[in-house]
Amino acid sequence: MNSVEIVGNLVRKPFCKEYESDEKTVRVAKYTIAAARPNNKDEADFIDCTAFGNAATYASKYMDKGDLIAIEGNLHSSSFMDKDGNTKYGMTVYVSRNQNYTSRKNKELIQNAEQNEKKINEALDTLNSSCNDNDIPEEEFAYCGEVPFE
Repeated sequence: MNSVEIVGNLVRKPFCKEYESDEKTVRVAKYTIAAARPNNKDEADFIDCTAFGNAATYASKYMDKGDLIAIEGNLHSSSFMDKDGNTKYGMTVYVSRNQNYTSRKNKELIQNAEQNEKKINEALDTLNSSCNDNDIPEEEFAYCGEVPFE
């Protein structure tokens, strides 16, 4: 059985193109996924993917660089001759189904949260720089009464 499932991040936005023949138009999307290796998260494998039809339409509309996606498909090997006459081999996943785990709504929420955090940090910096310990009267720190517990 030739079947693969891969989860990884898109290296760049999918490249989409439509091919027309006398009978029909076929949409094709090509993209690369960086999938972390299970035993070493600092290393990744870069997997070329090709999607057709609805999977290509989905890729072009809903997937963008850096998104965490999952794909299902099968491996397709190919070979070609380079300009020096050497045979080169390659593997591509022909995608039958893809799913984006990083939705646009989530991206907007993350961006808004980051902007709000930046504004809060700027306000705190302004407040901290305008506040001087010498401006606070010493009696504010004076001990009043007994200690409630010992």
